[in-house]
Amino acid sequence: MQRCRRKLSGAYARHKGLDLKKFDPEKATNWVGIEAGMPSLVAWKVVEENDMLFHSRFTPEERYKGMLRWVETELQKAAQGL
Repeated sequence: MQRCRRKLSGAYARHKGLDLKKFDPEKATNWVGIEAGMPSLVAWKVVEENDMLFHSRFTPEERYKGMLRWVETELQKAAQGL
């Protein structure tokens, strides 16, 4: 699981230009999002979805696709005011 967290956090951190060396991937996954500008509750929700729903049942590729689908759905809901 650590490898998957590191990959997901690493992709987001790289996109935002963050240095992951200061984060512990087992304990501070949400802090990557917070450091990149996400509100803390949003960061926690992303961690929850990734770690709880997509944790062990999926390959890293399936997790990525599932999380992407989840984010797209949540953005559509927000745009519609749901």
